[in-house]
Amino acid sequence: KCVAEKDAPFLQQATFLLGDATRELGDAETAARHFEAAAKLPGTSAPDAWFRLGFVRFQQNRPDDAARAFDELAKAHKDHLLNVHAGLYRGRIALGKNDLAKAENLLRQVPPDSTAGPEAVLWLARIQLKQKKFAEAANALAPAIGRYANDPVLPDLQLDPQLGSWPGDLVPGNMDLV
Repeated sequence: KCVAEKDAPFLQQATFLLGDATRELGDAETAARHFEAAAKLPGTSAPDAWFRLGFVRFQQNRPDDAARAFDELAKAHKDHLLNVHAGLYRGRIALGKNDLAKAENLLRQVPPDSTAGPEAVLWLARIQLKQKKFAEAANALAPAIGRYANDPVLPDLQLDPQLGSWPGDLVPGNMDLV
């Protein structure tokens, strides 16, 4: 439909919020359609919409679609802060496809001082352990222990001794990591 330019930002925000509402209601497919529509409308919510679209597709175990959304975010809004988290997901997608070099490259681009830093370090260590690069994993983890010891995300990332794994050890394709 044709939208007056002056109405586009409102329509974009309303469509984005509709995506959030339908996602919360459990309708990921409809949410994804709303996020994609919002991303393509003029306004300031496009980066958030591309990220949410990628996140929903990641949750749906549609890694190629998720990667496309995260790539659109990076292409259209290269300096946006959400690219840090999108890079984390893109690294996990590459890992799920067993493209360890690409996964490692993407995760190394996550700034250590960002909110995604602690999670990136743990995913990098998993890649190194998978490749039996034990010394590299230890070298990456040792300084991270002190750096991230009080990080609020840490409880979500810790090893579950009963399961012998970390929460989220499964990535697209249900591949066990270590």
